[in-house]
Amino acid sequence: MARYTILDFCKDVLKSEKKPLIYQDIWEKGKDTEYGMKLGLTGKTPWQSIGARIFVEVRDNPASLFKIVG
Repeated sequence: MARYTILDFCKDVLKSEKKPLIYQDIWEKGKDTEYGMKLGLTGKTPWQSIGARIFVEVRDNPASLFKIVG
């Protein structure tokens, strides 16, 4: 079974919100949902981990589902 990743979490939260969000808002909207429980991200600044992962994904993957807006 594939592991549920930060990118899976971001995709699910963005799909449910249906609008662009910054990484802090992705964490705030998703942390108390089923997605947050599946992710199980711990630490003092989980939103920073999300922001870093999205940044690397956008930078290194031209076919990324994530885009920079604004």
